Amino acid sequence: MSEPAAARGASPCGAPAPPAPSRATPAVVLALFAISGATGLVYEVLWTRALGLVFGHTVFAVTTVLAAFMLGLSLGSALMGRLARGAGDPLRLYAALEAGIGLTALVVPVLISTVAPLAPALVGADASPLALSGAQFGLILPILLVPTALMGGTLPVLVRLTGEGTERLGVRAATLYAANTFGAVAGVAAAGFLLLPALGNRGTGHLAAGANLAVGAAAWILGWRMGGVPSLWHRRASPSPPPAGAARP
Repeated sequence: MSEPAAARGASPCGAPAPPAPSRATPAVVLALFAISGATGLVYEVLWTRALGLVFGHTVFAVTTVLAAFMLGLSLGSALMGRLARGAGDPLRLYAALEAGIGLTALVVPVLISTVAPLAPALVGADASPLALSGAQFGLILPILLVPTALMGGTLPVLVRLTGEGTERLGVRAATLYAANTFGAVAGVAAAGFLLLPALGNRGTGHLAAGANLAVGAAAWILGWRMGGVPSLWHRRASPSPPPAGAARP
């Protein structure tokens, strides 16, 4: 008698089953998400420096960047939290988000330098400094919302990889968040003490965007190799009930 299809590693319809995730795969995803967190804080430092030159005041620059980050992260999380539930391959969706972050971050400095001079024309040459800063805020905020919304969508998509209904869902989601936060701490420290003094704003921005694109490429390859496996974590097999006639100890 031949073995059943599931025992041979094939699906019932005869197609080969996707490979099971190795125990190293979650660690790879955590490392990628940590790098993503690092780039996010690098961008925050870069954009704050750039907007300090636009506004001429650090408080307005910090306010604009923080508002864009908080609003973008919340919008992206809310939107992708819904879309991720129907995603057949969450890793490739995550890869697309990371690539989008890198590409949009590359054009942010160009867009800021393009729209910032338009503010005086909107409020008039004799407008107060506060009115001018408000106009600049309204012009620049939508630019920053695009990459920050993509950043906000990454965590819900990766949480989808923990599997549906797993008992340790909270622990695994917290582990993802911790990895991203650890990367953010490393990113802001590296930007302030190493990257900006060595590479400047433009070089640091290009390096961060390249890191996002590399993370996206790695996640795409990983998703392709996994064949769209919905969960990267091994599930613990539940103990089978004893036979009906078995004697209890």
